Amino acid sequence: MQQNHPEYQKDKAQQEQERQNLFNKAVQSKYTTLLGENFLIGFRDMQDVSRMADLQKQVYPLYDELKDLRGLNGVKDHISYVAAHKDGASIQLRNVVKYLKRSIEQYLQTVKIQDLDG
Repeated sequence: MQQNHPEYQKDKAQQEQERQNLFNKAVQSKYTTLLGENFLIGFRDMQDVSRMADLQKQVYPLYDELKDLRGLNGVKDHISYVAAHKDGASIQLRNVVKYLKRSIEQYLQTVKIQDLDG
């Protein structure tokens, strides 16, 4: 589609609105506070609309899933564990969303196995 085509412009505006909505949710999320308190994200991250929107879309639903299984303290424990064992190179590359997503996905698998065995 051409960039000046009305449908393209409308689609672009909708995508931007969705990204802004995700950003707004992320900034208000208790998970953002936990990530900040554990130095997994910083002030610049919180100003980055794309990064915060990606956290809200890709990582926070997984935190919700863990919260359902282990409560908010389970999420807090996981985040502090990740912070204590973080791979500095991955964080420095600013792949924080990918890093956190991979961490929670792996942990959720472990939790679900423990629940099956327990």
